[in-house]
Amino acid sequence: MIVFTLGDHLALRRLARELRAAAPTAVRELVAALEEKLAEHLAFEERTLFPALQEELGCDRLAALGAELANHDGGRRGAKEPSPARPRRKEPPP
Repeated sequence: MIVFTLGDHLALRRLARELRAAAPTAVRELVAALEEKLAEHLAFEERTLFPALQEELGCDRLAALGAELANHDGGRRGAKEPSPARPRRKEPPP
């Protein structure tokens, strides 16, 4: 199950890279592919992976893992600096 999920993450990243580098004529098709893959992935995680993890680990262990991830410097939620790919605006947009 974990290998499948990691494969999905890699496929989503690949599609995102392709989208960033895509010619304008290919954007619509790539957005549709990314949207479909993301919807499938989220459904799998919500319906299969997360319930299995909750059953296996229990609520207390999951809460501890969540806190650990939130405090991890490299984690998105706990990061102290913005991602280089998406810097935060220093001023409001015009």
